[in-house]
Amino acid sequence: MRITFLSPHLRIAGGVRAILTHADRLAARGHDVTLVVPARHRVKAWWRNRARRVPDWMPGLRARVSWVADWAPARLPDADALIATAWQSAEPVAEAPTRCGRKLYFIQHYESLYHGSAARVDATYRLPLRKIVISSWLAEIMASRFDSSAEVIVTPVDPALFHPSPVEPDDGRLRVLMLHHEYEWKGVSDGIAAFTRVKARHPDVRLIGFGLKAPRRELPYDEFFEDLPQGRLAWLYSRCQIYCCPSWDEGLGMPAMEAMACGAALCTYDNGGCRDYALDGRTAMVAPRRDMGALARALARLVEDPDLRERMGRSTGAAAASSPAGDDLAQGLLGDEPLRLQLLEDPVPPRSAALHPGDLVESSCWRHGRCPARPQIVSGHLSVVERPRDSLLSGRQAPERIVRRLVGSGCGSAWLAGSVEEMKVRCCQRVRHADPD
Repeated sequence: MRITFLSPHLRIAGGVRAILTHADRLAARGHDVTLVVPARHRVKAWWRNRARRVPDWMPGLRARVSWVADWAPARLPDADALIATAWQSAEPVAEAPTRCGRKLYFIQHYESLYHGSAARVDATYRLPLRKIVISSWLAEIMASRFDSSAEVIVTPVDPALFHPSPVEPDDGRLRVLMLHHEYEWKGVSDGIAAFTRVKARHPDVRLIGFGLKAPRRELPYDEFFEDLPQGRLAWLYSRCQIYCCPSWDEGLGMPAMEAMACGAALCTYDNGGCRDYALDGRTAMVAPRRDMGALARALARLVEDPDLRERMGRSTGAAAASSPAGDDLAQGLLGDEPLRLQLLEDPVPPRSAALHPGDLVESSCWRHGRCPARPQIVSGHLSVVERPRDSLLSGRQAPERIVRRLVGSGCGSAWLAGSVEEMKVRCCQRVRHADPD
């Protein structure tokens, strides 16, 4: 299939890396994938296409990169699927002609909070685009605020990049790692304040910072790693026993997941996206959003309780390292099983009831093998299980989806191995049970 992603830029960033990873995996499966990226000016776009400008931080990218002056809908390429990846690209996708293919919106954050005009960004979530989100928190926002359904495909950690790695001999120092960013909502000030409280009682603990750019002002980092190569991140994560994520809001929070995969114990705010992998007291220490005192207390527990810290680090790191990397969007969006093509169907009309995860239930439909397609974990924590075939062929709304939640008897992280329970999510008011029992 021909698939077009509208990517806002190709600079290194967590969201862009996810876009490129999905595009690369789709291309590896034999699809014709193009990343259309604005260069702002025609001359600049022409020059970059001539020079075959691609991101040097992602070598071997198999998707094609096409630089354009802008995302004028009339000039977008013919395709079978056209995917918006940020609020700025949603309107061009919605306005694109039918020759550009089915229209989808890949949502990695609730961008109305911090990016662009809130009213204009919110308007993009009401566009008639099939939505794919990377966390259950984002799905709940789409449902409750915009009366719109969304498929949940949690971006997985790549075990080839992120796994416990050898480090220098242990010097006995306890290190807390934190991502530095100038955005206020990344919570760096909260993280430093919480760390300062803990350090007052434990003067030997060290704060390690990393980020694309060094801080603009003097901050109490004991060490700072600026623009560390991708291949060295696992070493840094493995070197630090604790990862602190003080972000106020995250669509998912990949650095925290990467650190956990490398064996670090996580201390985090309840930032929304982390709910798919951070279970308080089991896989992480979780503090209420923007409660700096609670964050300091959670961090202190990890500093003061080596057994808790090591148990969290070992269990999450080992389980993540042993979990195979799924094809995530490649599986969930354009998988080989025909029913997965439901994501390319026309968007269903807005539902009259908001989407809310229902209570955990037993599905005898699955137990008796009566579902037409075998469920597959494509994202780890929440995985769409195909709807009954007749609901697709008839064009009716499927009133419910069955998704699988990995709970985990010992730690229960989103993408970690554990016991499997089934959860029913109702998608409209009229419920036709798949299981007549």
